[in-house]
Amino acid sequence: MKIVFFGTSSFAVGILESLVSSGHSIAAIVTRPDRPIGRNLKLTHSPVKEYALKFLPNIPLFEPEKASTDAFCETVKSFSPDLFLVVAYGEIIKQNLLSIPGKGCVNIHTSLLPEYRGAAPVRRCLMDGKTVSGVTFIEMVLKMDAGAVLKQETVSIPEDMNFAELEETLLTLSKKILPEFLDNFDRYWSLRKEQDETKVSFAAKISPEDCVIDWSNTAKVVRNQIRGLSPYPGVFIRIKFGEEIKRLKILSAAICNEPVSKSGELYVDRAKIRISCSDGFLEPLWVQLEGKKAMKVDDFLRGVSKSFSLVS
Repeated sequence: MKIVFFGTSSFAVGILESLVSSGHSIAAIVTRPDRPIGRNLKLTHSPVKEYALKFLPNIPLFEPEKASTDAFCETVKSFSPDLFLVVAYGEIIKQNLLSIPGKGCVNIHTSLLPEYRGAAPVRRCLMDGKTVSGVTFIEMVLKMDAGAVLKQETVSIPEDMNFAELEETLLTLSKKILPEFLDNFDRYWSLRKEQDETKVSFAAKISPEDCVIDWSNTAKVVRNQIRGLSPYPGVFIRIKFGEEIKRLKILSAAICNEPVSKSGELYVDRAKIRISCSDGFLEPLWVQLEGKKAMKVDDFLRGVSKSFSLVS
C-alpha cells in the first residue's frame, strides 16, 4: 500500500520506524510545524521531523499550519495514497482530507476505546488506577476518536508503572502488531466494529491543576496521580527552607497504611519523607527539587537541611 503518515510526537516516531520496516510504501510524511520551545523560545523541529530528516531524506516531508486546507488537500491527492496512518499528529483532520485515501484513514489510539477518547488517555488511565490498558486501531471519522474499531490489543498495568513506562509498553505493542495489520488491512477493514457509545469516557488534556496534590484524597488516589504524571510534567509539593520556598516534584511513591490524625502533615526523618493523606501516608521514593536532577529520597535528604516544612 501507498501510505501517507501523519505524526508529530516521539511516540509517532516509534510507529514510523515500524512502518518503514513493514515494507509498505511511504508516499509522504506530514508533521506539525516547528514550534518555539523552552525559556529562549527556540524554534524546534518535531520529533517526527527530526527522524525524517535524518533517516528518510528521500521521502517528501510537509509541515502545514493547517492540514485540511484545500491547497494542502490537492498536494496530498497528487500522491494517490491508499491509506493515511495518523499517530499523535496534534490537529483535527477534516472530512475533505479524510476522504482522499483510496482505502481509508487509520488512527492508532493509546486506550481501549471507547474508553478514554481525547488528548491524554495514558495519563488519565493511570490516574484512575486502571489495571488494564491497550491500543486501538480505528477508522478515522470527523468525530474525535469515534471511528469503528479495526484492531485492539490489551496490556496489564503493574501497580508501580508510571506514564513513561506505560507509553513505552503501548508503543512496543503497537510496533509489534502494525506490520501484520497492514498486510491484512482489507480483512480488518471488512470486519470493523462500531464503538459502543454507551461506554464512552474522555481523557481531558492535562492542566496545571492536575499537578497539584490534594492531601485530603486517599493515599492510593495521590499515588495514582503521581504515576500518571511521572516523569513529566510531574506532581509537586511546595516546601519551605527558612524563608525560601521551592517546588519538589514527586516522581514515585509508596503507600504506608498507618493511622493518621490529619491530612497534609509532613514528617521527615534521617532517610524518609512521609506525608499524611486521608487514610494513610504517602512515602516519596524518588524526587526532584526544582533546578536539580532526580534522586532517591535518602540522597535528597543528605543534601538538605531536615528542617523544612510543607507549604499548603
